[in-house]
Amino acid sequence: MTIIDIRHLTKDYSQQRGIFDVTFQVEKGECVGFLGPNGAGKSTTIRHLLGFSKPDSGTATIYGKDVSKDRKILEKVGYLPGEIALPKHLTGKEFLLEQMALRQKGNIDRMAFLANLLKLDLEERCGDMSLGSKRKTAIVNAFLFDPEVLILDEPSSGLDPVMQTIFLNFFDEERRKGKTVLFSSHIFAEVEKTSDRVVVIKDGKIVARIGKEELVRGGEKTYEVTLGKKEDFIKLSNSSAFPLLSKDEGKRTLLFRFADSALPSFLESIKDLDIVDFIPHKETLRELFLSYYREERTFAGI
Repeated sequence: MTIIDIRHLTKDYSQQRGIFDVTFQVEKGECVGFLGPNGAGKSTTIRHLLGFSKPDSGTATIYGKDVSKDRKILEKVGYLPGEIALPKHLTGKEFLLEQMALRQKGNIDRMAFLANLLKLDLEERCGDMSLGSKRKTAIVNAFLFDPEVLILDEPSSGLDPVMQTIFLNFFDEERRKGKTVLFSSHIFAEVEKTSDRVVVIKDGKIVARIGKEELVRGGEKTYEVTLGKKEDFIKLSNSSAFPLLSKDEGKRTLLFRFADSALPSFLESIKDLDIVDFIPHKETLRELFLSYYREERTFAGI
């Protein structure tokens, strides 16, 4: 069942700023990572999904509802914005109690549990909070009502490494409850750990879709091959059967990249060569992202 459905979403702010024909879905119980640098269009897409902005064309729905026309659907959504703005004159506790009153949902025990988990002082005024404390307050608010859907924009930004780990462990527990998540982040390890699939956005356009199998396996791998004989090095370096990334004639080393499925054929092709060393290197999400970003390759799967 599709919970979050974004189709051909376009908002042109001119001068190549905005989002253009953005399309992807998040199914029930899935966590889709939304990856891209600042200014790529992540937050703009999320703002349209939540009804904060109206698109020039296309649609963005949650449970089939356009939030800009049906705000009631937000009762099922926990939202963590990328930029935190809290009322300066209220304490963290007062702010959260105000949110509970507005929604008529949530309870004090849940608030206390989350504050204790994140080591958040609820008696501190929001105006006096550090960036990390503001982020923690926003995290508590996003999870306070035990929502079915979570839309998290840079959730661990501003948290120290220890607190990031605490948050991600808690997030894993929440995901096991079957929550549906759209998760935007700069942090590759964070996305790799939490996401079932990944959408990569650049300059407002989707440039890559990394499916679950590719994400789990780390996508393609690079293979470093060192040969003992010069003639074997020349022969293999001139082969066009497998993508050659680089070569070092002095060390007689070649670097290839291809999918796991091509490995048996590659090994068959080099079995008669004088191989000194053969080293596989798993490609990380960071490397996948950078290669897709450079090449603007598009992959099916989302």
